[in-house]
Amino acid sequence: MKIFAHRGGAQTSAENTLDAVRRAAQMGADGVELDVQLSADGEIIIFHDDDLRRLAHDNRLVSRLNFKELRQIKILDRHQIPHLHEVLELLNLHSHIECFFDLHTASRSLTERLAKEISALKPFVRERCRILGFYDPYSRELEFVKNHFPELHISLMPQYPWKFLEKIKQTGARSLCIGWDWNWINRLFFKTASPWVGLKTEIAQAQAAGAEVSGGIGNSWQDMAWIINQGATGIWTDDLELGLKFRDQTTP
Repeated sequence: MKIFAHRGGAQTSAENTLDAVRRAAQMGADGVELDVQLSADGEIIIFHDDDLRRLAHDNRLVSRLNFKELRQIKILDRHQIPHLHEVLELLNLHSHIECFFDLHTASRSLTERLAKEISALKPFVRERCRILGFYDPYSRELEFVKNHFPELHISLMPQYPWKFLEKIKQTGARSLCIGWDWNWINRLFFKTASPWVGLKTEIAQAQAAGAEVSGGIGNSWQDMAWIINQGATGIWTDDLELGLKFRDQTTP
């Protein structure tokens, strides 16, 4: 069983920061998920929201600021917004960590720039990088990566618990990240629909086709147990301490 720190472990560390990646690696996480978007001058940064209000009490839009301006912002009054290159340096240091780079926008410029950066890496780092996107509206971006950068690992969030094989074939995904976000309605829908659409069968078929399947966001013991019971072999969580405890106590 693998444990992946969602946004670096948003309940354990300041989300999408270098400190979060370092701590996740030191604690023994198998990987991290980080959100990527472009600054106004085209630099790839690690940040989730469209604006700075939630994490920096600043109303400005991230896309309107250049990288130098964004570096002046303090996340939770302490942390800088990371550049992609800084995260890649950490992956070079922590050789066991996988990293899912989640496309924040369905932007060809973002997708192509990220793919070029990852493609240029040494194999032992490149092989641990995943370009991640929701099926809708990111399927075209993932298809672009499949067609132009076939050496890269594509990871897909299929959104709904059905048609996994079809979506894998279309996007070239080597791994699936199933489940819900922080919205309790999405979580309720996913769990309620799963028995009717045969989620366990969908997962087994995806795994038989060679795809690794993880699930989340599992922030409770019950949700983590439910994800593993469906047949997934990994869990995404904001609560990294709980996730690692669950792995240690339930893995034979």
